Amino acid sequence: MELYPNLENLSDRNRRMVLEDLNERFETTYELNEVWGSTTVMNRFGYFKGHLSLIEGVIADSKSIWIDPDAFNAVAELLK
Repeated sequence: MELYPNLENLSDRNRRMVLEDLNERFETTYELNEVWGSTTVMNRFGYFKGHLSLIEGVIADSKSIWIDPDAFNAVAELLK
């Protein structure tokens, strides 16, 4: 189940509501322009996948990221 399908089609008002919810759920403090700024969420996800896939034990395809359980702690440490 997708909690927020079609994120790219949200109105500005709904983007703010979704962002508030996600910030609360994941204990983050992202601003609206950090998520829906000059590049799309899809582009940012693509950049993130590309950077993570440089780490041994991380495999990224067009829609997902897989982290080998043996590499999980190393990846978590890098993302702190």
